[in-house]
Amino acid sequence: LLSMLLLSSGGCASNNNEMTIRISRKQLQDVVDKKLPFKKRFLRVFSAVVREAEVLLAEGSDRIGLRTGIALNVGPGGKGGSFSGHATGSAQLRYDPKSFRFYMVNPTIDEVAIEGVSEKHTAKMGWIFRKLIRKLVPVYTIKDDALKDKLARAILKAVRVSDGQVVATIGY
Repeated sequence: LLSMLLLSSGGCASNNNEMTIRISRKQLQDVVDKKLPFKKRFLRVFSAVVREAEVLLAEGSDRIGLRTGIALNVGPGGKGGSFSGHATGSAQLRYDPKSFRFYMVNPTIDEVAIEGVSEKHTAKMGWIFRKLIRKLVPVYTIKDDALKDKLARAILKAVRVSDGQVVATIGY
């Protein structure tokens, strides 16, 4: 998915031992938008729908953030009530040299706020956002066979946000 972004944007630079990949916020946002709306049912009682999500890139961070709008329905067909709110969280980037893919891992929740739901109950809903963020974040696959040969033993050396872009460095 992200391979299309990188190959079309010229977001790669390399030397003999490292490759740097640059992914803009807009490119990430476009990938996330393609996965929406996202619906998930929990415990046969709750259903959550994410209709919008904003990618957040904090300068100097090694995490990719998301702020999502969430609609929560309780009971069959929302008969127990419908509530709306938002959740904000982030995840780290991980590279798997066996599959030549980047994954979003270790999601954390910074805030969950649902109108009409107490903080006590909202705090328990963080696990819902963790499931959602895992589905919303992009995955990058290196498809170029020449690059695969070169990166077969590579590891992710560094990730940081710089000038509104995620900068990932892979190397030996």
